[in-house]
Amino acid sequence: MKISKFFAPYNADGKNNLLKFKNRTGVYIIKEKGSAKLLYIGYSGYNLYKTVTRHFQRWKDNTQVRTTR
Repeated sequence: MKISKFFAPYNADGKNNLLKFKNRTGVYIIKEKGSAKLLYIGYSGYNLYKTVTRHFQRWKDNTQVRTTR
């Protein structure tokens, strides 16, 4: 089992670090910035990239189309 190091989802220059995890499974931990406080621990069984980026999307973005039933 390979254990990866902790890293920020985006570099200071805005480059996405998560792209290398497309179509891979894994466990992820979301911590509060500048703190050791854990906010969320999750698991992705299919696409780690999609699962983690969902946590960082802007929900108040008017350009995203949403439907309700």
